[in-house]
Amino acid sequence: MAFDAKQAERVRNALGHIHGTTEKKMFGGLAFLRHGNMCCGVLNNKLVARIGPNVYNASLKCKHIQKPARGHDAVSIHITHQALDPGRSTYKTVWVHRAAWAHPVNT
Repeated sequence: MAFDAKQAERVRNALGHIHGTTEKKMFGGLAFLRHGNMCCGVLNNKLVARIGPNVYNASLKCKHIQKPARGHDAVSIHITHQALDPGRSTYKTVWVHRAAWAHPVNT
C-alpha cells in the first residue's frame, strides 16, 4: 500500500500549528503522531483518524465515513477521498483536529 502525497501534505498543513506533532511511515501509509501517539494518517487516498470512543458511533453516521476493515481498533474511522477533495478542506481539517485532540496527552 501507498499513501497519497497530496492528501498527506493537506494533513501536514492542518496539523502544522499543533505542538508535538510528528510523522512516521507506518503500515504502508503515513502516520501523524502527537507526542508519540498516532492521531491520524493517510492510507492510500483515505484519511484514517483516531477520534476516540466518545464520538465513534455518531461519526459512523456521517457521510463519507467508513468503519475500518478488521484489524483496526474501535476508535478509528476512515474518511473517503471524496470528503478530502481540496474544495472540502474545512471538512478534512475538522476531522484532523478532532483526531489530534481526541486523546489526552501527558506533557
